Amino acid sequence: MSYQKVLVAYDGSEHGKRALEAALELVDHDMASRLVVLHVVATHRGVEPMLEAGGLLASSDTEAFEDNDAQKIEREISELVRGREDIVEVMMRVGTPKIEIVHVADVHDCSLIVMGSRGLGAVRSMLGSVSTGVLAESEIPVLVMR
Repeated sequence: MSYQKVLVAYDGSEHGKRALEAALELVDHDMASRLVVLHVVATHRGVEPMLEAGGLLASSDTEAFEDNDAQKIEREISELVRGREDIVEVMMRVGTPKIEIVHVADVHDCSLIVMGSRGLGAVRSMLGSVSTGVLAESEIPVLVMR
């Protein structure tokens, strides 16, 4: 099976790094053509309903998008995909991670989502809350890396 475009949810965690490495291996083995690497800066609790309804971001959330953590993540992604910039698109979004991941995969016609089983802010369980949410909401296959 071959995937035209793969969305990789990346949060800087070890599980996220393994997800990006796995997606790059799909490309190396001609099982994928392009990658969309997505980092979502999570909003504060209480802002999610506004985002889902198409509301404006609170000023603190737009500032979070430009903070040092987001810039650090962007540098990490750039280092991990160095030499493959022609097939990789990097995106940064502010919002609810599970909603943004599924939405971006849909809008960009991705045929697979690759993500870590637990991220930096995940609850302690077999799968993190974001990966569980994406599995429940996605209409395309989801590969969850441990």
